Amino acid sequence: MTVIIKETYNVRPTQPTQHSPIILSNHDLLLPMFYMFAHHFYKNVDNKNDFMDPSKLRDSLGDILSDYYPLAGRLKKEIDGKLSIACCDQGIPFIIAKSPDITIQQLEEKNWQPSSIPDHLVPDLPVTHGLISLPLDVPLLMVQHTTLADGSVVLGTVMHHTIADGISLFCFLDNWGRKARQEPIIPPVHDRSLLKASGNPPTHEHPEFKLFKLPTEASQAMPPMPPMPPMITKLFHINRDNLKKLCNVYSGEHNLVSANDALVAHLWRLVTRARGIPLDAEVICAFPCDGRRRLKPFFPPNYFGNCILGAVPKMLVSELINGSQPNLALQIRKAIDKVNDSKIRSSIDWIEQQPNKSEIKLNCNYYCGKDLVLTNWSKFSLYDLDFGYGTPLRFSLRRGRNLDGIVVLLGTKYDDGIQACTSLIIEHMQKLEQDPEFKEFFQIS
Repeated sequence: MTVIIKETYNVRPTQPTQHSPIILSNHDLLLPMFYMFAHHFYKNVDNKNDFMDPSKLRDSLGDILSDYYPLAGRLKKEIDGKLSIACCDQGIPFIIAKSPDITIQQLEEKNWQPSSIPDHLVPDLPVTHGLISLPLDVPLLMVQHTTLADGSVVLGTVMHHTIADGISLFCFLDNWGRKARQEPIIPPVHDRSLLKASGNPPTHEHPEFKLFKLPTEASQAMPPMPPMPPMITKLFHINRDNLKKLCNVYSGEHNLVSANDALVAHLWRLVTRARGIPLDAEVICAFPCDGRRRLKPFFPPNYFGNCILGAVPKMLVSELINGSQPNLALQIRKAIDKVNDSKIRSSIDWIEQQPNKSEIKLNCNYYCGKDLVLTNWSKFSLYDLDFGYGTPLRFSLRRGRNLDGIVVLLGTKYDDGIQACTSLIIEHMQKLEQDPEFKEFFQIS
C-alpha cells in the first residue's frame, strides 16, 4: 500500500501559553521512552468531499493544545538530573496524507486483522539505528490524517508514554473531539505533585520492579541480540455469551469473578501452555492497574499523566495450568486488590530511594521469555471519538511486528464482546489457536 505525504504542519496552541517546566512524577519514570499508538478508521458513507476536513481537525487540535499545553513541549533534563516537560509551545506535527490504492471495504473484507492494517498510517517514528527508546527532543504527540481511495479517513495518533498513560490518551482524544464539535471539555489536571514522594521509607515490598543495570562505557558492552524467531499479532473475539460462560468456569460455586479476572486467568493459562514452559518454572503475569480510582483522598479522574501500578501475580506453571481455575481467578483478584492507596504511595517512595531511576524496569520477562504482559483497554472510549462527522467504524492498534508475550484487551463498536489483540512467536500462536480450551471461547475476528 502506498502512503503519500501531502503536507506537514506544525500545530501550536491557539492561545500561547507561559508555564514553568513540569517535573515528571516517579510513576512517569517507570514507563518506556516510547509511543502509544491509536488508529481510528472513519467510513465516508455519503462520499462527502469535506469528510473529516483536515483543516477543521488541525484548528481544533490547536485549540485543545491550549488546554493540553504539555503536549506541545519537549522533554528535557534539569540541572539536578530530573526529567521535566519544557512547556515551550514548540508544537506537534500534523501530517496530511493520502493512500490511493486501498479502501475501508478492503480492510473490512480482511476482518481488520493486524497483519492487514497497512504501515505508515501513523507518523514515522523519530528513532534511528533500531533503538527502542526515544531521544529527549522528540514531539510528545504526533497526528496523521490519511484519506483512502474511497474518501474514508484514518486518523493515526501517537503519544509519548513517558508523559501519559492510556487513560490520559483517550481523555485527550475525547476532549479534542469536543473542541471540534464546539462543546465544553473536561479540563485536564496537570499537577504532577499529586504523586510526589512523602520523604518516608516505603511501607511495602515491591516485587513489581527490578533493577537492570546497563553497561557503562568503561564496562563490557552488551552482546548483540541473537536472531529472533518469527512473531505475529492476531485479533481474537469472545462474544458476550462466551464471556459469561468463561466467568462461570472461573467463579466456581461460591466466588463470582469479574470478566477481567476470568480473561486474565484464562489467557495466562493458555499462553503459558502454548509456550511449553516447564511445569517447575515460576511465571508472572503483569498488568497495569489505574491508580486514580484507588488513591485517597479523592484523586482527580481527569489527571493527565501516568497513574498506574502493575500487579504481578506469580505462580508455578504446574499450579497455573493444572490447578483449580476458580483459585487462579482468585489469585488475580488478590493481586489487583493489593494495588491500593498504601501500595501506590509506597511505590512512589520506593522509586524515590533509587539513585538511578533509569535502571527501574517492570519485573516481567515477557519478550521471548516465560511471562505475560496484559493490558485491558476494553473500558476505554475507543469508539467515541467524534469530530462532528460521526464515530469511527473501527479502532485498531499498531500492526505489532516483533512483539511477543503481550495481550491487549479491546472493546468493540457495538459492545458485543471483547477482542484480545495477542502477540506471540508464530509457533506458540499456532499452538494457542489449536488449544480446545481456547477455541471453546475465542474465535479469530
